[in-house]
Parts: sequence; C-alpha cells; structure tokens
Amino acid sequence: MKIILKALRIFAIVVVSIVLLNIIIFITLSIPFVQNKAKDFALSKVKPLIKTEATLGNINLQLLNSVRLRDLYVEDQSQDTLLHVGRLDVKFNPLGLLNNKLQFYAINLEDFTANIYKETPDTTFNFQFIIDAFASEDTITKEPNPNPMVIRFDNVNLKNGIAHYNILSEPTTPGVFNASHINVYDLNARIKASSIDIDKLDATIKKLSLKERTGVTLHHIKSSRVTSEDGRLSANKLDIKVNDTEIDAADIVYCINTQKFAINLKSNNIDPADIALFSTGFEHLDKPIKINGNFEGELPQADISELIVEYGTSTKIDMVGHIEDFTKYDNADVSIDLKELR
Repeated sequence: MKIILKALRIFAIVVVSIVLLNIIIFITLSIPFVQNKAKDFALSKVKPLIKTEATLGNINLQLLNSVRLRDLYVEDQSQDTLLHVGRLDVKFNPLGLLNNKLQFYAINLEDFTANIYKETPDTTFNFQFIIDAFASEDTITKEPNPNPMVIRFDNVNLKNGIAHYNILSEPTTPGVFNASHINVYDLNARIKASSIDIDKLDATIKKLSLKERTGVTLHHIKSSRVTSEDGRLSANKLDIKVNDTEIDAADIVYCINTQKFAINLKSNNIDPADIALFSTGFEHLDKPIKINGNFEGELPQADISELIVEYGTSTKIDMVGHIEDFTKYDNADVSIDLKELR
C-alpha cells in the first residue's frame, strides 16, 4: 500500500510540474518584451536569406502549440508588395513531430493581400527568390525518403483575402475575364486536407467564394473528398455557382502524368451573360441554357460521348463528337455527330 501511495505521490508531482511549466512558459511568452525579442530574432534570420524588406507587427507564442502573427509584410525584389497578412493564427500538434507527422489543428488567415506576377509566360514568378533562398544547396541526388513527413490540415480558414495574378507582357481585356490578369477580392474559404501528398491526396473544399474585378462572382465551390492514388485525382462531386449560373460536376477524374480526364457536367440554369464574361460571342443571347454532358480524353483533346444543350424552350441540340484542342475552341479541328437539332 505504501508503494502505491508513493507512486501516486510521484505521479502527482510530475503532473503538477508539467502544469506549472506550461503556466510559466505561457506567462513568459505573453510578456511583450519576450514577444518583441522573438519577433526580432525571427526577422534577423529571415531577412538575410530573402534579401528583401520584411516586417512583423507582433508575434505571440502560446503553450508551444499556437502561433499568432499580426501585420506580416514581405516585399519582392522590385520593392513591390508580395504579401501582407493582417492576421495569421496557427495551432498545431508538436508531439506529432516525434512520429514524423505535422498536424495543423487550425489555420486562420485574415485580411491578406498576395501580389503574384511574372514578366512573360516563360519567366519565373516574383516569389521565386523565396523558394531559392530556402532551397537546399546540396546538388547530390538522394534516394526518396521511404517515410516522408505526413502533413495534415484539419481546418484551414481564409477570410477577406485579396489576390492579384498577372503576366505583365500579356494584353488586358477590360470587361472580359482574362486568365493572364486575375484580380480577386473578398476571397473566403474553408478547406480540410488530411494529406497533401499528391500521390495520396485527401482534401475537401467545404466552401470557396470570391469576386473578380471583371464582374465574376464565385458564390461557392463545394467538393466531395478529392483523393489521389499514383497521380490519379478523383472526386465524386463538385458544385459551382458563378453569378446566376449553377453547375454540378460528377465522376471527376484527372491523371497528372498522362493528362487523361473524365467528367460529367449538368446545369439547369446557365445565364448567357455569365458566359459572355469569359467569351464575348455569347453577348447576344438572352435565354437560359441547360446542359448535360459527358466528356473524357487526353488534354487538350476531348471526346464528347454525350452533349445535350437546350436554349430557352425552342432550341435543343443532342450530339456526340471530338475536339482536338478545347483551349482553341474557336478554330480547333472539331468532328460532330448531330443526333437531334430543333
């Protein structure tokens, strides 16, 4: 009995010591002087590496598993804003590192601006210098790690974001969406990713919404689990609403190595005005469009095994076919087998 009591006493001392240690650490890290020292130390290590201006308003470390950053600012090599973050809160599991796992319980990113560009399609992006700064200088080819670190994101929240993406040499198209000049605001998202390994991807887009300056409003993108195996991505369902247009996608498959794909698309309400934001050839249409189609192929080729398009109540097209390059739909080689036209 005495041995049991002694063991319990030792256990209680250990527990109390751990609790007191966490309290001491929490109090110490809450002292503004300590926080400023931590901030200055972090900047002193990062700035010589990236060789550009970087500032941090405040850093708060709590209980060894929580980091809070405020007013993070990073310039690119042209002294333009690369990234500004108003608020970043990260909570993770430090004990997982002992088992080669990095688990983020929560990442909350608010009031941020990202400015990404490159001079021409063939040059690098303006953030390449950061990748180079942290890249390994070891040029010796190493065998792949048989037990790579597993990275897991339980809950990622983006709120009130702004993002600019530009290829400066490409022409602008005012009023029409341009993939070379994308300017997004009011960006919000909720994402979960149990694995970000591209060969073992497991992620879910709970919600993604944004607005683009040409008038495109993405009310939401919601997905079922997006998974991958050996470079083959798949998802059972994807719901998209852009402006007044709603599109449901199902049985989605894409192979990264071969670019083979398959997708089923269905929509009972496509507004021609929404399509006109991407292609001016639809500006004269004023009736809702319905679509039901099955597509597969090897990009940029696409085989159309079924495509039924209805325009208003008087026009219907039922066809199958093949397009050689869907990215150049206006002048690509197309073969069509028209089953019904009215």
